[in-house]
Order: sequence, then structure tokens, then C-alpha cells
Amino acid sequence: MWQPWEVWYHQLKGHYKSWYQSAAGLRTYQRRKINKLLEHTSCHIRFYQSYKRATLYDYPIIDKSFVQEHFPYLNQAKLTSMQATQIGHNQAIEVHQSLGTAGLPGIYLYSTYEKIASFGNVLSKMFPKLFWKNKKIAAFHLSTEPYLATKFSTRKMNWLLLDLHRSFSDLINELQRFQPEVLVGSVQTLCELAKLQLSGKISLRCYHIIATAEVLTPLAENLIKSAFQQEIHQLYQCAEGSLGMTCKYGTMHLNEDEFYIEKEWIDHKRQRFVPVITTLKRTLHPLIRYRMEDILVLRNSPCLCGNPALAVDKIVGRCEDVLYFKQRVNSGLKPIYADTLNQVLGEVAPFVHQYQILQHSMRHLEVKIKADDFALAENAMSKQLQKLWELEIVEPPQLEFVRLEPTRLDQMFRTTKRLEKTAVPF
Repeated sequence: MWQPWEVWYHQLKGHYKSWYQSAAGLRTYQRRKINKLLEHTSCHIRFYQSYKRATLYDYPIIDKSFVQEHFPYLNQAKLTSMQATQIGHNQAIEVHQSLGTAGLPGIYLYSTYEKIASFGNVLSKMFPKLFWKNKKIAAFHLSTEPYLATKFSTRKMNWLLLDLHRSFSDLINELQRFQPEVLVGSVQTLCELAKLQLSGKISLRCYHIIATAEVLTPLAENLIKSAFQQEIHQLYQCAEGSLGMTCKYGTMHLNEDEFYIEKEWIDHKRQRFVPVITTLKRTLHPLIRYRMEDILVLRNSPCLCGNPALAVDKIVGRCEDVLYFKQRVNSGLKPIYADTLNQVLGEVAPFVHQYQILQHSMRHLEVKIKADDFALAENAMSKQLQKLWELEIVEPPQLEFVRLEPTRLDQMFRTTKRLEKTAVPF
């Protein structure tokens, strides 16, 4: 019985903290938390016991593969990854497993208290204005253990969890009967619901739409907005934790209450970066200087909401989504990021329902298209891509256009993929 009250407490705490927290106060809070975390880990986490009295920047940068390889040395319970997956419904430990969209799945441990605190904080960001209102929330999920810990929820929230590994038609029937006020799902799931809504096959009246799991492209955003007549919010949620949420102005603010975030710049303009995160409140399985696999675009102007937390304009995608081409003026390589492609190809919306670009080599692109008129869509895509090659001053690759087969909603969808890994290591 105490767990819902704990969620409510952390939700309330996060709700009111957003009213008074300043940039200076946030940095002071982070420094205090980092010092406490490093003192704890150097005593209780075997891998870090040689780092006593070290500063944060003395610690090595690690990634998902490193964490999985050294799993029992990086968690306080000394569990192996195999033991972690067999925990089941443990009263003291929660397990998050990533979907394996980039490499092998990752496993991350939370104590029950850590999970409750994080869940309450997420709720405070998801519903900043609707704190006291009863809410009916439908959430589609891909993982076997949903990242949103609804079993800890309060009476004010009535959740419907929809597992995308089940029959989609059965899920739609449940959704129709439930009639949610809030809808949470992956981008492609929301797109499928938008098509059903526009065709009159379903009728949902939601006041809050939250996209998660996949990159929200302009093409997808326009479709979902037209169907539900709502602005689309985004939740930056993964197995490593809840890293960000859009505010009422549509700005993505990173969750610096729970993570200290370093920026690993990947372009000379210092706009795009890969976040290197340090968890501030987790001691069972802390992540210290953990390099994510996502690319974010920094927001240069402050947001009108006044939140001092780091703001980003958009989540571009995975590091493996970056395509490389030969430059015309020299022998170097030119990276073209997924957001650049999405922006240029946003103009094909009248002709193309969905697309995916696969780079087999720097001279060969496979362009998959879903459209009513394939020839018209192919022509529109060709023209836009030709503009892109001219703009970026790169050698134009050979384009192979094929039809995009129906995508599976129980798998992550990426609009760009670089298949040739060895030629252009990122």
C-alpha cells in the first residue's frame, strides 16, 4: 500500500520543483549528488573500487557493450546478466531490458525505491498541469516489462497497457472500449492509429498524445496531428531511464534531476552531440559516464517555460543512422544526418506515406516507399534527394527504389540505416 503514496510524493516533489528550481540551484544539486554517488560506488561497486577520491572526469567513459560484458562488477547485488533476466517479479529489484535496436539488448537494474522515484518524476513531467485530474491512460509497449511502472500507479490514474506483441486488432478493440484521454505509444503505432482515426474505423478523443521509442519525423508528426487535432509531445524513454520530456511549448528538456549529462560533440558547429550520462539517484546499478547511442541537437535559445534543464531541439536518431558519402571537392567523407534527410524529404508528404533509406555503400542507396502512386512517389523522392546531393556537395549514389513492405509494430522502425559498418566507423 505504501508504494502508490511514494509515487504520489515523488510526483508532487517533481511538480513543485519545476516552479522554483534555478540554473544555479540545479548545478549545485547535481554536484552534491555526484559527490555522494562517487563516494558510494567507490566503496560498493567492485569495478570502481580503485577510483577512491577520483573526480568524475577521472572515471572512464563506458557504453552498453561494456556494461553487459562487466555486468556483475557494475551492480551492487553482484548479479550476472543471466541471473538478472531470471529475477521475475522480485519485490526488491526491477529489471529493464532494452529492445536491441542497436546491437545486443542491454540489461539495467533498479531498486524498487529507485523505480518508484523515477516513475513519480516522469509523471510530474508528463502531466504538469493535470496533476489532480483523474486520467485514463493507454500505453502501447514493446518490451516484455514496460518501462512505465504502472503497477506503482495512484488512484488518480487508470492505465491500460497494450502489448504490441499481441494481435493489433485485439488491441484496437480494447482501446475503443477504454476510450483513453491520454495516449502513449511509439511513433509508428501512433501513425497506424492516426490512419484508422482519419478513415473513421476508430473514434478516439484524446487530449494528450505522447510519442516515444522512435524518432518523430515531420511526416509522422503531421499525420498524427491531423488525425487527433493535438500537439504531439515526446517522451525520451529507454531502458537506461527516462531522459527527457517535452514541455507545453514543445521543447524537449533533458531530465537533469536524475542525470548529469556531458555532451560529446560530433559536428564542428557544436550543434549535434551524443549524451554521456551519469545517474544521480541510482546506487544498485549506477551508470557513470555512460555513452548513449543517440544523437541530439542542442537548442541555442532558452525555452519560454523557464525550465533550466538542458533543452534540445530534436532527437535525431541513432549513431548508426548517420549516412556517409564521398565529397566532390576532396577525398573526404561527408556525414548526412537523419534529421537533414527527414527535413528535405518532408516535402514529399503529399505523395509518400512512409519511407526508409538503407545505405548499402556510399554508392548505393535502397529507398523503400509506401505510397498510393509508386511512380509519382519515386519521382518526388528522386528530385528531393538530388537537391540534397547538390546542397551537401557529395557524389550522388545510385538509387534503388522498392516498395516498403508492411512494418511490424512490435519492432522499432528507423527511417535511415547504414548497413555498411566497416567502411565508415562512427
